[in-house]
Amino acid sequence: MERNNLYLLTLSGLMALSTVSMAALGQQDLDVYVSLFVISYFATSAIFSPRRRTFDFLGAGLFVVFSIIVALRVIAILGV
Repeated sequence: MERNNLYLLTLSGLMALSTVSMAALGQQDLDVYVSLFVISYFATSAIFSPRRRTFDFLGAGLFVVFSIIVALRVIAILGV
């Protein structure tokens, strides 16, 4: 199997597994799902390191979204 196909298959499997797991646990917060998707994306990208022709705009966008989610959670915990 090609490396890129294995990368996509693993990524889709991890995302499906995390979705089913969180739904089974009764999680309803969208930010938890997005955070797990971002972590799955970066973990799979780190393991397979697919070849890119340009800058990883998807990774940069996901990192910004993840940073915003974490910042909002920290602000909520600190009560600022």
